[in-house]
Amino acid sequence: MSAASNWPSAIRSLLAELAASSVEEFELAAGGTRLRIRRQPGREAIPLVAAVASPEPVRGETLTAPLAGIFYRAASPGAEPFVREGETIEPGQPIGLIEAMKVFNEVRADRGGRIRRFLVENGQLVRAGDPILELEQAE
Repeated sequence: MSAASNWPSAIRSLLAELAASSVEEFELAAGGTRLRIRRQPGREAIPLVAAVASPEPVRGETLTAPLAGIFYRAASPGAEPFVREGETIEPGQPIGLIEAMKVFNEVRADRGGRIRRFLVENGQLVRAGDPILELEQAE
């Protein structure tokens, strides 16, 4: 087992430590890998959520992330989410935002249906192609 295989848990621990501290920037380099964490001045802290396996298998169709970044269900902290589980959505309807490189990109549904459940948490890092939510056919 390589040292890199322990990185996800070590990074989660490091993020928790840094969130509780006044450190504004941290950089770690090991081998060919480099990790840099920097706080944005004047910005409210947003909890990071570790990606975990879905507790039950996906049964319906999924809407996927069009790009990598941080997924948000609402336009700002405290705002109403774009959509909720159980709601019926139409093609082209906004379902959330992905922040990538300090730019917020609107995520729109590419098909309609009823939202069965979200597969990612608010504030979770997603990669392009990751499933965001599960859809059922609207009745």
